[in-house]
Amino acid sequence: MSGLTLEDIRGSLKKNPDDALLYYRAGLLEEQRGNLEQALRDYQESVNRKARVSDAWFRMGTVWEKSGELYDLKGMTKGRVVSGPQRRKAIDAYKAAVRARPDFADAHYRLCLVYLVGDDMREANESYQKLHDLEPKSDRTRQLLLMIYKRHQVQSRQKR
Repeated sequence: MSGLTLEDIRGSLKKNPDDALLYYRAGLLEEQRGNLEQALRDYQESVNRKARVSDAWFRMGTVWEKSGELYDLKGMTKGRVVSGPQRRKAIDAYKAAVRARPDFADAHYRLCLVYLVGDDMREANESYQKLHDLEPKSDRTRQLLLMIYKRHQVQSRQKR
């Protein structure tokens, strides 16, 4: 099943429109192709049909991040980060992934990053702590702590 093309999957869905796993796989392929709106619809169908729920929510969060705007967070980070409605939807999707699977470290990590770039420091700290509980010695946990520390420093200087 892993070697199926998107066309194969769409054909299979016409025959079996309730196959939630096929929707998830279609979402992955659509996301890879850059068809983000269709990827979101496919992931939502997977969630609606109760398959790979935490993974589908996580992928929805990443798609919302990909659809976000580019900006530089006062020199701290460069690249694609989300703002506005995409950011809120990414947060909601990552939170749903964590509710479905509380030990989903990748979802905690992405959630912390999205909070951090939005200056939601309390929420970023809470997400960081949950990730730290799951991965206390990982490189990404240490890097995230350093990012949070630097962001706190920037905010402290701005208040002076």
